Amino acid sequence: MPTCPTSSTYCAAAPRRRPTPTLLHRFGDWAVHDTEILDALEALVQTTAADDTLAIAAAVTATRLGADPHPALRLLEHHLTNTGRHLEEAARLGPAAAPLLPLIERHLDNGNSRYRLHAAEAHFNITDDPSVTAPVLTALLDPMGPVGVNTLQTLRRIGPPHPPHLQPRLLHWATSERRLMSEDTIWIHGRRQHLDNQLRETAHRMLT
Repeated sequence: MPTCPTSSTYCAAAPRRRPTPTLLHRFGDWAVHDTEILDALEALVQTTAADDTLAIAAAVTATRLGADPHPALRLLEHHLTNTGRHLEEAARLGPAAAPLLPLIERHLDNGNSRYRLHAAEAHFNITDDPSVTAPVLTALLDPMGPVGVNTLQTLRRIGPPHPPHLQPRLLHWATSERRLMSEDTIWIHGRRQHLDNQLRETAHRMLT
């Protein structure tokens, strides 16, 4: 796991300056275990009640860095009862979010395709069992769209065996010389990349 790319002083001060959910997520990715950072995250949970998104991101990141998971679980339970908006945060918690599984499973057949994707990701991250997740993800590939590309990337991360009926479509996506997607582009590592490129690359990797 990569560490904070700058000094520990900067790392400790950053959550107190202009915290954003994206920045807080990076601290979880960097796995920086620092008392000052945990104190700052826990303060954000207490003082940003009006901004649920920031409070949840802070609580989830604190849990990923070794803090008590109950604040994150409490906030997520409150929201996942009514909406799938924070399912990605539950996915970041991994096995620590096991008490939320009944709420997450409600969103697996939600009409919103993005919520279904995030619910499937969360379910797999918690259980490490693709038996529930894979059928949901496979169903989201038709029609292929921006959510479909993200879904295919999640299926690749889960790994084989992939559903047999998916193989012809993977071959088509990997080798087609025609446009497969609309002109939608996404940002990857600070650069714009067409969804076609993401689709072809992911399908090719799944076939090799």
